[in-house]
Amino acid sequence: MPVELHVYEDGIHAFVQMAVLDMAADAIAKLCAFARRCCQ
Repeated sequence: MPVELHVYEDGIHAFVQMAVLDMAADAIAKLCAFARRCCQ
């Protein structure tokens, strides 16, 4: 199965759950795009 690694230098643990952060929105968008490509 393919994988991707995206490093968020200033991201604290579980930052994806903090919707107020711009980096969280970016991470969620990347995760969704990956899932659409790989999990059809």
